[in-house]
Amino acid sequence: MQLLQEQKEFSKVLSKMIAQSWCDPAFKQEFINNPQSKFAEQGVVLPEGVNLQVDPSAYGNLKVEEIFDMANSRAQVTYTIPLAAKPRDIADEDLTVWGSVKGITVIPNCC
Repeated sequence: MQLLQEQKEFSKVLSKMIAQSWCDPAFKQEFINNPQSKFAEQGVVLPEGVNLQVDPSAYGNLKVEEIFDMANSRAQVTYTIPLAAKPRDIADEDLTVWGSVKGITVIPNCC
């Protein structure tokens, strides 16, 4: 049960960080440069041996459950977070719905 909650929290924080990166170029660069520290700032603890990288040119979905399946493994694994450009059909108002998460605030009309 705890593992499922951690996956949900990771997914929630990830979606907010992606939205923030669409609005804030400085945040986006920090997220690309050191995603682990950005997650740590939000209180998300990754399983030992899991490394993250952010790729703005990658497409697809990150399989969050795979990250947390590593909790009992001793392997070193790097997962790529795809960070595509903001979709044209998402309005600035849609991004503000996310509100804030421990210091990450999506600013209205920021994009």
